[in-house]
Order: sequence, then structure tokens, then C-alpha cells
Amino acid sequence: MVMDMREIYEQLEEHVLRHLEDYFSDLEIDRSIIEDPKNMGMPWIHVTRACGTYMILLRRIDQYPKAGETVPYLFGWENRETILNRETLVKSHSYTKDSVMKLWLYFDGEKLKTISPYQAREIVQKYYDKTLAAFQAETTPA
Repeated sequence: MVMDMREIYEQLEEHVLRHLEDYFSDLEIDRSIIEDPKNMGMPWIHVTRACGTYMILLRRIDQYPKAGETVPYLFGWENRETILNRETLVKSHSYTKDSVMKLWLYFDGEKLKTISPYQAREIVQKYYDKTLAAFQAETTPA
């Protein structure tokens, strides 16, 4: 089955527009991420507050730097473990504590559904643990 990510985006937009009051341009960024072919079928969590949105991408392991490699990231150079931590745990923990978050949506790779902040945190923690274990398995000699 070929997934129509435009349809997923339209579903997201319908939910988000009920809560978003400003920074509507965030939706264009979200659309570009959702409809990017390299992200096809990749799970993500979408967070909406009155003034903007944020996505936590649950990337495939091949979308991170290789073991031992550092790459330009934000204002410096980082390895894959640091990027994984910043893009997932740091974001999910800070956002679940923030009461201005209005809506949490989860795309599991097939369908979009509304979740609670605590469900989001659980999903992110499981993803983090699984991905970190995969990183460690790559670098542990057999």
C-alpha cells in the first residue's frame, strides 16, 4: 500500500488549526517534513501550542551519523547519541512539563492519532532505548 502523506498532513492540519493561534508558518515546515520522501513511513510526534508547533521525529537508524562520527548540529558538532538525546528525550521531557501544549498527535507510520503527553513520553522513551541499544550493538564486537 502506498501511503499518501499529503492526506496525513491534511488530517494533522485539521486537528492543529483548532488550537493554533499564531505562527501558522510552522505548518509549512511540518508539511515539508511530513511529505519529504526520506521520511515516508517514519513515525513522529507532533506537538501544538497556541503559538506554534514542534515535531519529534523517530528517525531510522541510518538517518543518524555513523558510529564515532561527529557532524555539524545546531551550534556545534555532535555525535549520534547526543543528537538522539536532544531530539527525543530532552524535547519530550520539557514539552510534557509545559502546560501551554494544546495537542499531541502521533503518527505510527500508518495512521495519525491523538495521544496524551504521557503517552508521548512513553513512546519517545521506548524509541530512545531501542535506538540507543542498536547504536551500542553496532559498536560492540561480536
